[in-house]
Formats: sequence, structure tokens, C-alpha cells
Amino acid sequence: MREQLDPIDILLVEDSPNDILITETALKEGRIKNRLIVAYQKRKVQEIHHRVLREKLPIGLAPHIQARLLARHLRNDLKTYPPFLYR
Repeated sequence: MREQLDPIDILLVEDSPNDILITETALKEGRIKNRLIVAYQKRKVQEIHHRVLREKLPIGLAPHIQARLLARHLRNDLKTYPPFLYR
């Protein structure tokens, strides 16, 4: 039997129509945990163009790259810290 979300498992956030909340019951029963992890892993391998490095990299690597850029800025190797802007 294929597991799927029921309408009672999802709560829409009133302020933002694109955000959803998953109920604790659905998380405790483990019905969607695997689906969320798979979706997260797929998102991490999507490539983006980093404006400072001027090359494509997986979006999951962006926090690591930003941490390295911040460390270089703190050591005064970089004049300014370039923030990560995803469009």
C-alpha cells in the first residue's frame, strides 16, 4: 500500500499561501518522514549560480561556501563579506 498525506495532515499557514505545516500525528506515525527527506536531498543537489565564485554549485554546498567566505573576511583576506542572495 502506498503511503500518502491526508488533508488532515496538512495545515495551511494563513499569512503565506506557499507555506504548510505538517501535523505532529503525521510526523509521529512516520507517514511522511521519508518523503520529506527525499525531497530535501533532491533540493540539495540542484545547481545554482554563485555570484561571487562565478560558477555553478549544488545548493546544499552554499552554506559551506558562505562559511568559508565569512572566515576569509574575518581573517582580512576579503575586504567585504559577500552575502548569499538566491533569486
